[in-house]
Amino acid sequence: MKSKLTLLASMILPLILLASCQPELALHPWYNEKELVLEPGFAGEWLSLDSDGKPDTDSEFTIAQDIAMGYTINLHDSAAPDLKYSWEAHLFRANGQLFVDGVQQQTKYKGQDTVELFVPGHFVGRVKLDGDKLSVKCLDDEWTAKALNANPALIKHEMIDKDSAVLLAPTAELREFALAHASDEKAFSTNFDFVRKR
Repeated sequence: MKSKLTLLASMILPLILLASCQPELALHPWYNEKELVLEPGFAGEWLSLDSDGKPDTDSEFTIAQDIAMGYTINLHDSAAPDLKYSWEAHLFRANGQLFVDGVQQQTKYKGQDTVELFVPGHFVGRVKLDGDKLSVKCLDDEWTAKALNANPALIKHEMIDKDSAVLLAPTAELREFALAHASDEKAFSTNFDFVRKR
């Protein structure tokens, strides 16, 4: 019974965090090694902003530069203190634009994995870092599904249903796809804003 409850909890919180929109996921990374960067000020403790632009003090994101040319991101949520959500993130610059490739790690409950079967997926987002303000605009799953339904040859993918897709293309094609649509606000419409914790 406990495993079912922890699995349910591990599914609900990310849905709340993502609200009605979610990032598009790909099987492979969106970056190549030569484009990786470490950005001063990206690491630190961050609070997400709600729809009114106010910090959510119950959810704290800690970003640490503790892997080679990359970061780990941990979410500490006061509503679920025994659950650990973490991501591995890599920043990269392409055509002068700063992007993040993020992949969720296994969710843990009291140190134990919440599910046995887990396939990590990579999301991509445009990053704007301005002092104590951080904005990440991710490629949107709904926009991508509509684009692929209209043109299935746009990029290699597998439709989960008509409203969701997993991108299967290799990194070079993913990068090209991201750059082709990077300036489209509708494509990169899954928005997350943060302020540095004081």
